[in-house]
Amino acid sequence: MTSTEVKPTFTYARTANGKIDTGAYKGILVLFSIPDMDVKVEGTVIDARIRYGHLDLLVSPTKGTGTKWFERKNVILLQDPAAGGAPAIDSQSENQQVEQVVESARNAWGKLFRAKL
Repeated sequence: MTSTEVKPTFTYARTANGKIDTGAYKGILVLFSIPDMDVKVEGTVIDARIRYGHLDLLVSPTKGTGTKWFERKNVILLQDPAAGGAPAIDSQSENQQVEQVVESARNAWGKLFRAKL
């Protein structure tokens, strides 16, 4: 039996004439990953563009500096303009997951530090 990867499909906010509404994504909160790290960072969409049929989002971290272009498939929208701005994920459970990861990292660091004493 072979396992095939199921690719997510996205719905996009659209204008009245059916084109993707890039303006609807500006100001939306997103989570994005740092390359080579298993960390998700909160950011804000500064700009959006269509490039070769893909929706790209220019994201700036909520805390920190800089910007980076991401393909829509590589970020998690915290509010989805295609769903009328409704939250795309349950932010309470996302916050709990983040808190659990931070707590386990603190515990691991504490054990490592005590072991070296």
